[in-house]
Amino acid sequence: MVLRQQCPFCGEKNVNNKMFLQRDFSMCRNITLFEKYDVFRCSNCNLYYAGNIVQIKEIADYYNRMSRYESGNYTLSKDILRHYKKNVDIIQKVISKEARILDVGCAFGGLLNELKKEGYTHLLGLEPSEKNCHYAKEVYDITVLEGNWGNEMPISEEKFDLIIFSAVLEHLLDFKSDIQRCKKYLNNDGYLYIVLPDVELYSEQDDLYQEFSSEHINYFDIDFLNLMMVENGYVLVEFERDYIGAMGISGSFCSLWKSTNGSFDKENISSAILVENLHESTVEEKFELYLKQCHKVMVQMNKKIRDFKFDDGYYIWGAGTSAAMMAQLGIIKYPEIKGVIDSNLNYKGQEAFGCQIVQPKDLKNMKNRPILVTSQYAFHEINQYLIREGISNKVINLYT
Repeated sequence: MVLRQQCPFCGEKNVNNKMFLQRDFSMCRNITLFEKYDVFRCSNCNLYYAGNIVQIKEIADYYNRMSRYESGNYTLSKDILRHYKKNVDIIQKVISKEARILDVGCAFGGLLNELKKEGYTHLLGLEPSEKNCHYAKEVYDITVLEGNWGNEMPISEEKFDLIIFSAVLEHLLDFKSDIQRCKKYLNNDGYLYIVLPDVELYSEQDDLYQEFSSEHINYFDIDFLNLMMVENGYVLVEFERDYIGAMGISGSFCSLWKSTNGSFDKENISSAILVENLHESTVEEKFELYLKQCHKVMVQMNKKIRDFKFDDGYYIWGAGTSAAMMAQLGIIKYPEIKGVIDSNLNYKGQEAFGCQIVQPKDLKNMKNRPILVTSQYAFHEINQYLIREGISNKVINLYT
């Protein structure tokens, strides 16, 4: 099924828009939602988006079974915990402790729990993963309903004072309708809190096209988000950038939007933030700088891997976005890959890169071959695990 042959916001056809990059996940298609897509910038509304998407799994089923957010890892890293606390600080500036709050796509309830610690009591989550819903209730005593944000949600007709979309809109095929749907569940003077990876911050890190992942299909800047939100009757009242990336992506922007019911009175205008004052540079320059940096990383990786001889092949550790890009670019090669290791329990037994995915503990029973670590951020942790378990395979990090 090929989706998005036009801009998902304004409908401008892909053939009229600039294409920057193609992504191909076909070598790990058993564990991804999409097989391939192209990255565009709309010539009409300036949205950066994934188009010509080849979808190979049902979205609800994928996020309930295969996504990394359903992996059963309930540990909050220091960066994620710091990010959640920053979100709470912003929300507290405006939202009272008595507010009714809904967190859409809340994972296992980490942000809701931080709000609970600060005295918020009327908290509800919505999440497609049954495991995550149970965890939030059992560990945090927070109710999280199993389901997706759509027309058939397990939510009654109750109204909320705040609806949160934290790291959610970049995943959604029809984010335009998803924002429009908020009016049905939001009080007249309610708020939306939206956190998104920030296009203007992509170039703050060197990676291998990591922002165009197997799940992220919308790439937002504050200009575009403001265009969409104003069109739907919201004004921006709080805005902060979080420059520290987390979960393998760039920094983000945190934004609080007030519903105006389409009436822009003096109070709304005086409290609104002027978006044109928020830019650090032109979005186009930052986006293209990011692509240049990714290309540079690719050249460096190709140069580094040529220094090694793999007479008997190698294993790769990490079956996701980064490995798919390395395969697409020819950095790692199909015939040389003799095994795939990944700690995500949902991947166990699935096939990727011509091999069955195994767990780290299975290395003890496998032939001693070099391991290429495809993750940019997990090399130290992986190396420590191998040392701790007495596994002597040579470990190669292509990112350094």
